[in-house]
Amino acid sequence: HVLQYPGCVCVLDGLDEVADEATRAQVVTWVERQMIRYSEKGRFLITSRPHGYKNMSLQGVMVLEVRPFTDKQIEQFINNWYLANEIMSSQKSDRGVHLKAKNGAKDLLRRLRSTPALYALAVNPLLLTMIATVHRYHDVLPDKRVALYAEICDVFLGKRDASKGLMLELTAAQKREVLQPLAYHMMQKGITDISLEDTCQIIAQLLTSVNPDMSPSTFVSLVEQTSGLFLEREVGSYTFAHLTFQEYLAAVYVIKEQGLGQELAAQVSKSWWHETIRLYCAQTDATDIVTACLRESPPSVSALTLAWECQQEALKLDREVRLQLEQLLTQGIEDADQEHRHLVAEVLLAQRKRQMIPLEDGIFLDTSLVTYAEYQLFLDEQYAQGKYLQPDHWNTLSFLSGQGDTPVLGVRHHDALAFCQWLSKRDAGLWQYRLPNEKEGERTPLKADKGMNYWLGEGKLYVKETPLNLSIVLPYSFDFGLDSSVLLNIANSLIDESRPHALDLVRDLVRDLDRALVRAFNRILSDSRTLVANLIKKGAPGEAIQALRQYTSNLSYLLASFYFYLSVLEERSTQQSKKRFLFLRKLRPHQKGSLEVLGNTYLLIYVLSVMLKGRAKGSIPAWEGILLVREQKKVEREKS
Repeated sequence: HVLQYPGCVCVLDGLDEVADEATRAQVVTWVERQMIRYSEKGRFLITSRPHGYKNMSLQGVMVLEVRPFTDKQIEQFINNWYLANEIMSSQKSDRGVHLKAKNGAKDLLRRLRSTPALYALAVNPLLLTMIATVHRYHDVLPDKRVALYAEICDVFLGKRDASKGLMLELTAAQKREVLQPLAYHMMQKGITDISLEDTCQIIAQLLTSVNPDMSPSTFVSLVEQTSGLFLEREVGSYTFAHLTFQEYLAAVYVIKEQGLGQELAAQVSKSWWHETIRLYCAQTDATDIVTACLRESPPSVSALTLAWECQQEALKLDREVRLQLEQLLTQGIEDADQEHRHLVAEVLLAQRKRQMIPLEDGIFLDTSLVTYAEYQLFLDEQYAQGKYLQPDHWNTLSFLSGQGDTPVLGVRHHDALAFCQWLSKRDAGLWQYRLPNEKEGERTPLKADKGMNYWLGEGKLYVKETPLNLSIVLPYSFDFGLDSSVLLNIANSLIDESRPHALDLVRDLVRDLDRALVRAFNRILSDSRTLVANLIKKGAPGEAIQALRQYTSNLSYLLASFYFYLSVLEERSTQQSKKRFLFLRKLRPHQKGSLEVLGNTYLLIYVLSVMLKGRAKGSIPAWEGILLVREQKKVEREKS
């Protein structure tokens, strides 16, 4: 018996395909018995579609599920798929065939990555195969989702075979005509699986007008075998290959059938229908749908989000309704009424989550920086708890007029982390939010303006482009031979207690510093103030580095002079003052280092004040933005 050989691997493919349930139960019993009997000599690998396995599972086995493609796997699949198809088509594998495959794969990847809505579909191996087939068939890829779905349906329902000269019993259009009412029925019932008996009953009448000689069961078998769009998930139970196709075909059916548009508008409060509604609006007049979404005053977050998405995809929309929606969103971002302002911010956050692109299993990357309006929603909740986390250069507790839909900049790193934690708590469930790591930051499709950068999880800024050398003007990365985190902690501790008045406190510190160093610091510090400020505005990184390093060493010496000067004032004793001065001259290296740390700290505070005052006036830009990563919680990922 072959199972008796050591190292034997027994592969049983398609357990769910055993048609008779009683027979399938016998197979399961037999497999379990063989696994116990030969477990020490070999391994068993059993495959099954999920639904067919859950009703008749095996005992004592490790269950693994096929996971969505990662970004790397998508790229690998497309390259391999294109090469295999080009070799198959040309019946050779020369340099020209490989080059053609490479160019086709490269073009498809470029199109997918430039369209987040399409790229989100590519994590599904079946859909990616369909997308690649459409791209190779047409040499292009539709930019709109609805156009892509239509093309996939046409290609897989018959266009591909027709182009090869094959005779078809039904055209692609005829098959769609029969499948559309079936998809709508399943949407109405809120189901994704349907029995063969119910399927035949629903399509029977329409099929007679399309092909009176074909039975419903024959039609179902034909579509399953030739298209892959409508499949037998387990014996006697059928489903669309992806819910997307059920939603798309249902939307097409609503357009074709008079009167169903109003029924669809009545479903705007039910999330189950939202994708069908969006696909419907992409193919016809969205006025009734958007009007239904805006009927309540104020509309719910869900309804307003749907209205905004339908307006974005609509084939057409009444001008007055469009203006009403745009006015509601535009004015709402900066509305004096906090409730209205928060409503629009919630819509922006909801849309942000939908537009994220997949990077790898369970990880999605944002395509734009968090806006002022979204960050203000976070700030307002923090203010209510007595926490002040607005950017340090703000003179008020809210952003300036006209900034609502632009990226919030000047955010501290630990405040960006706090924003992510806040968002994770609000979106309780499978997902958590964080800042990207350096590798993820490099892969974003974000097209930042000059000087617009974002925080990484490690506490660094990902610098795409900036008008100045950030190591000079930012208080987070000074290079004076000291640990920048030490200087940052000192500076933060000095201004954290009065965060709402950070600028006033820094000004007071600088003013007190100037008073204390009237004679000792006046000359060099005054010169440095002018020079450093001019260099920052001018954008001369090299000169600024040299100037700051020079003043660092000078300040260490001047601090010693400052202590000598204070001793004269305090003790009025020339002899004692001389002793102190001699003591300072005899300081050991590590003691001088302590003075240098103090000097550098004062310098840090000074440059920080220059930067904050410049940002408050608008003469120095802010750079530090927030880019989000959405990640499935670790425990949930392990379960899945």
